[in-house]
Amino acid sequence: MKHAAIPLALMAAALAAPGAQAQVIMGSSQAEACYHAVEAGDRGRAATLRRCEAGLEDMRLTPRDRAATHNNLGILLHRAGRSDEALVQFDRALRLDADKPAFWHNRGVAMMGLEDFTGAAEHFTRALDLGFDRPSHAYFNRALSREQAGDLAGAYDDLQAALDANPGFALARQELTRFVVEPSG
Repeated sequence: MKHAAIPLALMAAALAAPGAQAQVIMGSSQAEACYHAVEAGDRGRAATLRRCEAGLEDMRLTPRDRAATHNNLGILLHRAGRSDEALVQFDRALRLDADKPAFWHNRGVAMMGLEDFTGAAEHFTRALDLGFDRPSHAYFNRALSREQAGDLAGAYDDLQAALDANPGFALARQELTRFVVEPSG
């Protein structure tokens, strides 16, 4: 199988576009504002990060909402280019709810930002195994991770799976055009 190198701009776009999934918060105005900032595309401004941290100090947060706020703070930290700090927040979220597929996916996105592509692929696999509700994104991100780790066949298969999960996923279709499958033997 031949392929063209993955463009760095595409890698950056992939980290932003089919990336993190925010989690809804109820009850804490700061934690809820953190969620809304993620949904609005905030890039991790200092004031927003402080708001999320203040939300985590609210003792009234349920464990579910605390986990979601750690996840949302992790997304914002990753967007701000602080993927190492984002991993700490995703780990805290996972300690509170290890069965939340979005937390595993988001941790994988942050690992891509740190260029740990093998680890990222494992996290996307875990998200898929747990029933991630955006499988096309998980397959796409796992494809990018596998390609960067040198697993071209796995990357190709994941791009196909992304299209199977979402036939209208133009970015996955575009990425497949870089691969040329040659008969073996």
